[in-house]
Amino acid sequence: HYPLRRQRQMCIRDSRYSRRVQVLIDGRSVYTPAFGGVAWENLPIIVDDIERIEVIRGPNSALYGSNSFSAVISITTRFSAGTAKSGIHTIVENSQNNSVKGNWSNSHGKLEYAISSFFYTDEGDTNNHPKSEADSDRRRAVNFSVNYQLSPLDSLHLDTGALDGSGETGNANDSTDLLRNTERDYNYLKLKYDHQFENGDNIFIQFFNTQEQLRGGKFSLPVALAANQPNLLLANFDNEYSNSRAELELVYTPEAWDTFRYVAGGSIRKDTVQSSTNLSGDESINVARAFVNTETRLTDSTLFGLGGMFEEHDSSGSSFSPKLSLVQLLNDNYSLRFIASQATRA
Repeated sequence: HYPLRRQRQMCIRDSRYSRRVQVLIDGRSVYTPAFGGVAWENLPIIVDDIERIEVIRGPNSALYGSNSFSAVISITTRFSAGTAKSGIHTIVENSQNNSVKGNWSNSHGKLEYAISSFFYTDEGDTNNHPKSEADSDRRRAVNFSVNYQLSPLDSLHLDTGALDGSGETGNANDSTDLLRNTERDYNYLKLKYDHQFENGDNIFIQFFNTQEQLRGGKFSLPVALAANQPNLLLANFDNEYSNSRAELELVYTPEAWDTFRYVAGGSIRKDTVQSSTNLSGDESINVARAFVNTETRLTDSTLFGLGGMFEEHDSSGSSFSPKLSLVQLLNDNYSLRFIASQATRA
Protein backbone atom coordinates (compact mmCIF):
# COMPACT_ATOMS: atom_id res chain seq x y z
CA HIS A 1 0.00 0.00 0.00
CA TYR A 2 3.02 2.32 0.27
CA PRO A 3 3.13 3.32 -3.45
CA LEU A 4 -0.62 3.99 -3.46
CA ARG A 5 -0.35 6.16 -0.38
CA ARG A 6 2.52 8.10 -1.91
CA GLN A 7 0.50 8.65 -5.09
CA ARG A 8 -2.41 9.98 -3.05
CA GLN A 9 -0.09 12.32 -1.14
CA MET A 10 1.43 13.57 -4.40
CA CYS A 11 -2.04 14.32 -5.80
CA ILE A 12 -2.96 16.24 -2.65
CA ARG A 13 0.28 18.22 -2.75
CA ASP A 14 -0.13 18.99 -6.43
CA SER A 15 -3.55 20.48 -5.70
CA ARG A 16 -2.45 22.34 -2.58
CA TYR A 17 0.62 23.92 -4.16
CA SER A 18 -1.19 25.07 -7.35
CA ARG A 19 1.46 23.84 -9.77
CA ARG A 20 -0.74 24.59 -12.79
CA VAL A 21 -1.95 28.01 -11.64
CA GLN A 22 0.35 31.05 -11.61
CA VAL A 23 -0.04 33.25 -8.52
CA LEU A 24 1.05 36.89 -8.46
CA ILE A 25 1.13 39.35 -5.55
CA ASP A 26 1.42 42.97 -6.69
CA GLY A 27 2.82 41.73 -10.00
CA ARG A 28 5.51 39.42 -8.62
CA SER A 29 5.34 35.66 -8.95
CA VAL A 30 5.23 33.84 -5.60
CA TYR A 31 6.06 30.44 -7.08
CA THR A 32 8.78 28.84 -5.01
CA PRO A 33 11.68 27.70 -7.25
CA ALA A 34 12.33 24.73 -4.93
CA PHE A 35 9.40 22.66 -6.21
CA GLY A 36 7.43 24.83 -8.63
CA GLY A 37 4.37 25.58 -6.52
CA VAL A 38 2.97 28.08 -4.04
CA ALA A 39 3.78 27.65 -0.34
CA TRP A 40 0.74 29.55 0.92
CA GLU A 41 1.84 29.42 4.56
CA ASN A 42 5.01 31.36 3.66
CA LEU A 43 3.25 34.42 2.21
CA PRO A 44 3.57 37.40 4.60
CA ILE A 45 0.02 38.69 4.03
CA ILE A 46 -3.41 37.84 5.41
CA VAL A 47 -6.89 38.40 4.01
CA ASP A 48 -7.21 41.92 5.47
CA ASP A 49 -4.14 43.01 3.47
CA ILE A 50 -5.89 42.26 0.16
CA GLU A 51 -7.51 45.04 -1.86
CA ARG A 52 -8.71 42.89 -4.77
CA ILE A 53 -8.16 39.57 -6.52
CA GLU A 54 -8.28 39.14 -10.30
CA VAL A 55 -8.62 35.66 -11.79
CA ILE A 56 -7.58 35.16 -15.44
CA ARG A 57 -9.19 31.88 -16.42
CA GLY A 58 -8.33 29.23 -18.96
CA PRO A 59 -6.61 30.12 -22.24
CA ASN A 60 -6.33 33.82 -21.37
CA SER A 61 -3.58 32.88 -18.92
CA ALA A 62 -1.13 31.63 -21.58
CA LEU A 63 0.55 35.03 -22.01
CA TYR A 64 1.77 34.96 -18.41
CA GLY A 65 4.45 32.39 -19.21
CA SER A 66 5.28 28.92 -17.94
CA ASN A 67 3.07 27.35 -15.26
CA SER A 68 0.16 29.62 -16.21
CA PHE A 69 -1.50 26.45 -17.42
CA SER A 70 -5.04 26.66 -16.07
CA ALA A 71 -5.37 30.17 -14.69
CA VAL A 72 -3.62 33.16 -13.14
CA ILE A 73 -4.52 34.53 -9.71
CA SER A 74 -3.37 38.14 -9.39
CA ILE A 75 -3.59 39.56 -5.86
CA THR A 76 -3.31 43.33 -5.27
CA THR A 77 -2.57 44.34 -1.68
CA ARG A 78 -3.80 47.48 0.05
CA PHE A 79 -0.21 48.70 0.19
CA SER A 80 0.17 48.60 -3.59
CA ALA A 81 -3.30 50.10 -4.12
CA GLY A 82 -2.63 52.90 -1.62
CA THR A 83 -5.67 52.07 0.50
CA ALA A 84 -3.99 50.79 3.69
CA LYS A 85 -5.64 52.17 6.85
CA SER A 86 -4.36 52.55 10.39
CA GLY A 87 -5.76 50.32 13.12
CA ILE A 88 -5.37 47.26 15.32
CA HIS A 89 -7.63 44.24 15.46
CA THR A 90 -7.56 40.68 16.72
CA ILE A 91 -9.44 37.49 15.87
CA VAL A 92 -9.91 34.79 18.51
CA GLU A 93 -11.47 31.51 17.37
CA ASN A 94 -10.68 29.61 20.58
CA SER A 95 -7.82 29.25 23.02
CA GLN A 96 -5.76 27.45 20.37
CA ASN A 97 -6.29 29.62 17.27
CA ASN A 98 -6.02 33.40 17.14
CA SER A 99 -4.35 36.30 15.37
CA VAL A 100 -3.57 39.95 15.97
CA LYS A 101 -2.77 42.54 13.31
CA GLY A 102 -1.77 46.19 13.28
CA ASN A 103 -1.59 48.75 10.44
CA TRP A 104 -0.25 52.27 10.32
CA SER A 105 -0.14 54.57 7.31
CA ASN A 106 0.64 58.24 6.77
CA SER A 107 1.69 60.75 4.13
CA HIS A 108 3.85 63.84 3.93
CA GLY A 109 3.56 65.80 0.72
CA LYS A 110 4.74 63.57 -2.13
CA LEU A 111 5.60 60.69 0.24
CA GLU A 112 3.14 57.99 1.30
CA TYR A 113 4.08 55.04 3.51
CA ALA A 114 2.46 52.18 5.39
CA ILE A 115 3.59 49.47 7.77
CA SER A 116 1.73 46.33 8.75
CA SER A 117 2.49 43.48 11.13
CA PHE A 118 0.63 40.38 12.26
CA PHE A 119 0.98 37.35 14.50
CA TYR A 120 -0.97 34.18 13.77
CA THR A 121 -1.13 30.90 15.67
CA ASP A 122 -2.98 27.68 14.94
CA GLU A 123 -2.37 24.73 17.22
CA GLY A 124 -3.97 22.37 14.69
CA ASP A 125 -6.58 19.69 15.15
CA THR A 126 -7.20 19.63 18.91
CA ASN A 127 -10.01 17.04 18.62
CA ASN A 128 -7.57 14.24 17.85
CA HIS A 129 -6.78 12.57 21.20
CA PRO A 130 -4.25 11.17 21.45
CA LYS A 131 -2.98 13.50 18.76
CA SER A 132 -1.02 11.44 16.23
CA GLU A 133 -0.79 13.88 13.29
CA ALA A 134 0.95 17.20 13.92
CA ASP A 135 -0.31 20.26 12.03
CA SER A 136 0.37 23.31 14.21
CA ASP A 137 1.40 26.60 12.59
CA ARG A 138 2.71 29.91 13.94
CA ARG A 139 3.57 32.96 11.83
CA ARG A 140 5.01 36.41 12.49
CA ALA A 141 5.28 38.93 9.65
CA VAL A 142 5.94 42.59 8.91
CA ASN A 143 5.43 44.55 5.66
CA PHE A 144 6.58 48.04 4.70
CA SER A 145 5.49 50.07 1.68
CA VAL A 146 6.63 53.49 0.40
CA ASN A 147 5.36 55.47 -2.58
CA TYR A 148 7.13 58.67 -3.67
CA GLN A 149 5.86 60.98 -6.44
CA LEU A 150 9.02 62.15 -8.15
CA SER A 151 7.11 64.42 -10.55
CA PRO A 152 3.57 64.70 -11.94
CA LEU A 153 4.51 61.94 -14.42
CA ASP A 154 6.98 59.82 -12.44
CA SER A 155 6.62 57.72 -9.31
CA LEU A 156 8.78 55.34 -7.32
CA HIS A 157 7.33 52.48 -5.26
CA LEU A 158 9.05 50.25 -2.69
CA ASP A 159 7.58 47.13 -1.08
CA THR A 160 9.42 44.92 1.39
CA GLY A 161 8.47 42.39 4.01
CA ALA A 162 9.49 39.31 5.96
CA LEU A 163 7.85 36.31 7.61
CA ASP A 164 9.12 33.95 10.28
CA GLY A 165 7.16 30.75 10.78
CA SER A 166 7.36 27.54 12.77
CA GLY A 167 5.26 24.49 13.47
CA GLU A 168 5.09 20.74 13.72
CA THR A 169 4.52 18.18 11.00
CA GLY A 170 4.48 14.43 10.60
CA ASN A 171 2.51 11.52 12.03
CA ALA A 172 3.42 9.45 15.07
CA ASN A 173 1.81 6.38 13.48
CA ASP A 174 3.67 6.62 10.16
CA SER A 175 7.29 5.50 10.07
CA THR A 176 7.80 7.33 6.75
CA ASP A 177 6.54 10.67 8.11
CA LEU A 178 7.89 11.02 11.63
CA LEU A 179 6.94 13.90 13.92
CA ARG A 180 9.36 16.82 13.60
CA ASN A 181 9.58 20.59 14.07
CA THR A 182 9.80 22.91 11.09
CA GLU A 183 11.05 26.48 10.78
CA ARG A 184 10.77 28.75 7.76
CA ASP A 185 11.83 32.24 6.74
CA TYR A 186 10.55 34.32 3.84
CA ASN A 187 11.43 37.85 2.74
CA TYR A 188 10.87 39.94 -0.37
CA LEU A 189 11.83 43.28 -1.90
CA LYS A 190 10.20 45.01 -4.86
CA LEU A 191 11.20 48.32 -6.44
CA LYS A 192 9.06 49.82 -9.22
CA TYR A 193 9.53 52.94 -11.35
CA ASP A 194 6.48 54.16 -13.24
CA HIS A 195 6.46 56.83 -15.97
CA GLN A 196 3.38 58.33 -17.61
CA PHE A 197 4.04 60.08 -20.92
CA GLU A 198 2.22 63.32 -21.72
CA ASN A 199 0.44 61.62 -24.64
CA GLY A 200 -1.04 58.99 -22.30
CA ASP A 201 1.47 56.17 -22.86
CA ASN A 202 2.75 54.34 -19.80
CA ILE A 203 5.93 52.40 -19.09
CA PHE A 204 7.15 50.80 -15.91
CA ILE A 205 10.20 48.86 -14.88
CA GLN A 206 10.31 46.80 -11.72
CA PHE A 207 12.77 44.58 -9.91
CA PHE A 208 11.92 42.10 -7.21
CA ASN A 209 13.82 39.59 -5.16
CA THR A 210 12.42 36.90 -2.86
CA GLN A 211 14.28 34.56 -0.53
CA GLU A 212 12.84 31.52 1.21
CA GLN A 213 14.28 28.98 3.62
CA LEU A 214 12.82 25.84 5.19
CA ARG A 215 14.36 23.81 8.00
CA GLY A 216 12.16 20.75 8.26
CA GLY A 217 14.10 18.70 10.79
CA LYS A 218 15.90 15.42 10.34
CA PHE A 219 13.96 12.23 9.75
CA SER A 220 14.61 8.62 8.76
CA LEU A 221 12.99 6.35 6.22
CA PRO A 222 13.11 2.56 6.49
CA VAL A 223 14.58 0.69 3.51
CA ALA A 224 13.47 -2.88 2.71
CA LEU A 225 13.78 -5.17 -0.31
CA ALA A 226 10.01 -5.66 -0.54
CA ALA A 227 6.78 -5.09 1.31
CA ASN A 228 6.34 -7.02 4.56
CA GLN A 229 10.11 -7.65 4.67
CA PRO A 230 12.35 -6.58 7.57
CA ASN A 231 14.10 -3.25 7.26
CA LEU A 232 17.67 -3.42 6.02
CA LEU A 233 18.57 0.04 7.24
CA LEU A 234 17.25 3.52 8.01
CA ALA A 235 18.05 6.25 5.49
CA ASN A 236 18.60 9.59 7.23
CA PHE A 237 17.54 12.85 5.59
CA ASP A 238 18.00 16.46 6.51
CA ASN A 239 14.79 18.07 5.22
CA GLU A 240 15.83 21.63 4.41
CA TYR A 241 16.20 23.90 1.41
CA SER A 242 16.64 27.55 0.55
CA ASN A 243 15.86 29.36 -2.67
CA SER A 244 15.88 32.84 -4.16
CA ARG A 245 14.29 34.51 -7.16
CA ALA A 246 15.40 37.76 -8.79
CA GLU A 247 13.50 39.26 -11.73
CA LEU A 248 13.66 42.44 -13.79
CA GLU A 249 10.55 43.32 -15.83
CA LEU A 250 9.67 46.07 -18.34
CA VAL A 251 6.11 46.70 -19.58
CA TYR A 252 4.96 49.33 -22.10
CA THR A 253 1.28 50.25 -22.52
CA PRO A 254 0.47 52.90 -25.15
CA GLU A 255 -2.65 55.00 -24.98
CA ALA A 256 -5.56 53.04 -26.42
CA TRP A 257 -6.91 54.17 -29.77
CA ASP A 258 -10.57 53.87 -30.72
CA THR A 259 -10.08 50.66 -32.73
CA PHE A 260 -6.75 49.25 -31.53
CA ARG A 261 -4.74 48.79 -28.35
CA TYR A 262 -1.79 46.67 -27.26
CA VAL A 263 0.65 45.98 -24.44
CA ALA A 264 4.23 44.71 -24.79
CA GLY A 265 7.09 43.87 -22.50
CA GLY A 266 9.68 41.39 -21.32
CA SER A 267 11.60 40.12 -18.32
CA ILE A 268 14.69 38.23 -17.23
CA ARG A 269 14.71 36.02 -14.14
CA LYS A 270 17.19 33.94 -12.16
CA ASP A 271 16.12 31.22 -9.72
CA THR A 272 18.57 29.58 -7.33
CA VAL A 273 17.90 26.59 -5.07
CA GLN A 274 20.18 25.07 -2.43
CA SER A 275 19.33 21.65 -0.98
CA SER A 276 21.95 19.19 0.26
CA THR A 277 19.45 16.30 0.39
CA ASN A 278 17.53 16.77 -2.85
CA LEU A 279 20.13 18.37 -5.11
CA SER A 280 23.45 17.59 -3.42
CA GLY A 281 24.34 21.23 -3.88
CA ASP A 282 23.06 24.29 -5.75
CA GLU A 283 20.95 24.59 -8.86
CA SER A 284 20.04 27.71 -10.83
CA ILE A 285 17.58 28.31 -13.65
CA ASN A 286 17.50 31.35 -15.95
CA VAL A 287 14.33 32.50 -17.73
CA ALA A 288 13.94 35.20 -20.40
CA ARG A 289 10.56 36.32 -21.76
CA ALA A 290 9.10 38.71 -24.31
CA PHE A 291 5.38 39.21 -24.98
CA VAL A 292 2.86 41.29 -26.91
CA ASN A 293 -0.93 41.27 -26.78
CA THR A 294 -3.20 43.20 -29.14
CA GLU A 295 -6.92 43.87 -29.44
CA THR A 296 -8.67 45.24 -32.54
CA ARG A 297 -12.27 46.44 -32.69
CA LEU A 298 -13.61 45.06 -35.96
CA THR A 299 -17.08 46.52 -35.41
CA ASP A 300 -18.83 48.25 -32.53
CA SER A 301 -19.66 44.84 -31.05
CA THR A 302 -16.85 42.57 -32.31
CA LEU A 303 -13.32 42.42 -30.84
CA PHE A 304 -10.40 40.44 -32.27
CA GLY A 305 -7.32 39.67 -30.17
CA LEU A 306 -3.92 38.28 -31.10
CA GLY A 307 -0.83 37.87 -28.95
CA GLY A 308 2.04 35.67 -27.92
CA MET A 309 4.70 35.00 -25.30
CA PHE A 310 8.20 33.80 -26.20
CA GLU A 311 10.12 32.14 -23.38
CA GLU A 312 13.66 30.82 -23.10
CA HIS A 313 13.82 28.52 -20.07
CA ASP A 314 16.87 26.56 -18.89
CA SER A 315 14.61 23.65 -17.95
CA SER A 316 11.99 23.48 -20.73
CA GLY A 317 13.98 25.18 -23.51
CA SER A 318 12.50 27.61 -26.04
CA SER A 319 8.74 27.87 -26.33
CA PHE A 320 6.13 30.16 -27.85
CA SER A 321 2.65 30.54 -26.39
CA PRO A 322 0.25 32.06 -28.95
CA LYS A 323 -3.24 33.34 -28.16
CA LEU A 324 -6.16 34.19 -30.45
CA SER A 325 -9.53 35.52 -29.30
CA LEU A 326 -12.82 36.64 -30.83
CA VAL A 327 -15.40 38.38 -28.65
CA GLN A 328 -18.95 39.21 -29.72
CA LEU A 329 -20.66 41.73 -27.43
CA LEU A 330 -24.38 40.91 -27.33
CA ASN A 331 -25.33 43.82 -25.06
CA ASP A 332 -23.98 45.61 -21.99
CA ASN A 333 -24.29 42.49 -19.85
CA TYR A 334 -23.59 39.51 -22.13
CA SER A 335 -20.94 38.43 -24.62
CA LEU A 336 -19.78 35.34 -26.48
CA ARG A 337 -16.06 34.57 -26.34
CA PHE A 338 -13.88 32.21 -28.36
CA ILE A 339 -10.28 31.92 -27.16
CA ALA A 340 -7.55 29.51 -28.27
CA SER A 341 -4.04 29.38 -26.85
CA GLN A 342 -1.12 27.12 -25.99
CA ALA A 343 0.70 27.09 -22.65
CA THR A 344 3.88 25.45 -21.37
CA ARG A 345 4.40 23.89 -17.95
CA ALA A 346 8.05 24.05 -16.84
